[in-house]
Amino acid sequence: MLAGVLYLGHYLYDLNNQYLTIQNGTIRKNALYGFRKKMNLNEINCIEKYEGDYTLKTETKELKINTKLIDEKSLAELNRILNELDISPKKNAIC
Repeated sequence: MLAGVLYLGHYLYDLNNQYLTIQNGTIRKNALYGFRKKMNLNEINCIEKYEGDYTLKTETKELKINTKLIDEKSLAELNRILNELDISPKKNAIC
């Protein structure tokens, strides 16, 4: 019963709040339980794409993005921003 209530609460939180926020040169993944992950866009040295989802990596952090939770217009904006990051093939090879 408790798991069901928590799941419903998590769903309602995600419904009312943005999954990702990109502003001031940072990308932040919002979460209900206080586990927000934040990463500076200029520190990203690797972008992995697997089955439509992204994994962004820096030297010390990793941020997984489930693209199924993002609406089409926002996903197009995310793709544009990630394409502008200029991740060189040499950097991308160390993923």
